[in-house]
Amino acid sequence: MVSVSGSSSSSYDSDEGLQTNALIESKTCKYMVYKLLGEGTFGRVVECVQLNTFERVAVKAARREYNKFAWKEAAAVKELSVLDRDRCNLVKYYEIFKYKRRAFISMEMLDISLHDFVTQRSHSPLDVYDIRVILKQMFVALTALKSRGMMHADIKPDNIMLVNQSQQPYRVKLIDFGFATSPAKIPCGAVIQALGYRAPEVMLGIPVTESADIWALGCVAAFLYLGYHLFFNMNEYEMMQHFVHMFGQPNKSMLQEGKHSKKYFWMRKGIMKHTWVLKTPVQYSVSTGILIKQNKTITDRFACVDDLT
Repeated sequence: MVSVSGSSSSSYDSDEGLQTNALIESKTCKYMVYKLLGEGTFGRVVECVQLNTFERVAVKAARREYNKFAWKEAAAVKELSVLDRDRCNLVKYYEIFKYKRRAFISMEMLDISLHDFVTQRSHSPLDVYDIRVILKQMFVALTALKSRGMMHADIKPDNIMLVNQSQQPYRVKLIDFGFATSPAKIPCGAVIQALGYRAPEVMLGIPVTESADIWALGCVAAFLYLGYHLFFNMNEYEMMQHFVHMFGQPNKSMLQEGKHSKKYFWMRKGIMKHTWVLKTPVQYSVSTGILIKQNKTITDRFACVDDLT
């Protein structure tokens, strides 16, 4: 469920079959649309009343051209169905169905995403204690996914939802399994994860493991601690530049293994040894054709990761 900021009522009303009071039908029940909850590239999420039980549920409607992602999510949900979703801090799915050539996913109604929650707080950081509570729940969720041989591959504040902040403060669940898969099925060099939450090994094109989810969760922790995305509004080169600035250059073995290492680094040949060197913005622009316009970001305030504390 993603932010609705920037959405207009006219664009919502014109979306076929998703206007207020419209009916969506599966083989087992009917849903009446109550209001728009969120909108993203792949579709929209609407709050509905399930007319059999009068329960409020969230229904994700995939855009027709992205139906395949909904069915991919359905496959992941089936794999995770053996888990206790409450104990594992995973959103509950009720049914996945097709209606008027669109794929729909019905799931439990949650409160608000961490992204929107921090935005509503005017980007005021959370207390360290509360961040620990959230991270502990997400470690449980990721451990549960790993037990099924899967990783989420799209961890970010938009995909972690508060369940009911007024009644269960900082109780959270992980949502959106459209990219969840076995790490072994991710081709080496494939692009996954939102850019600001993309792990260095993904950037370099090294075979991916569940550790990429942990990196992204660390970026979520930084977002909650700072009140802003740690790597915000950057291109790939700037991301790599800040990785090197804050964490040091990846070791030689990683750079040699990386399918995309030469996109960001070049080899300086010496008499005794060769050394990997991060390209300058000009070198990167010349080799890729991508013009780098570097802007000041919150990350510029930190010389290393210890400066965050």
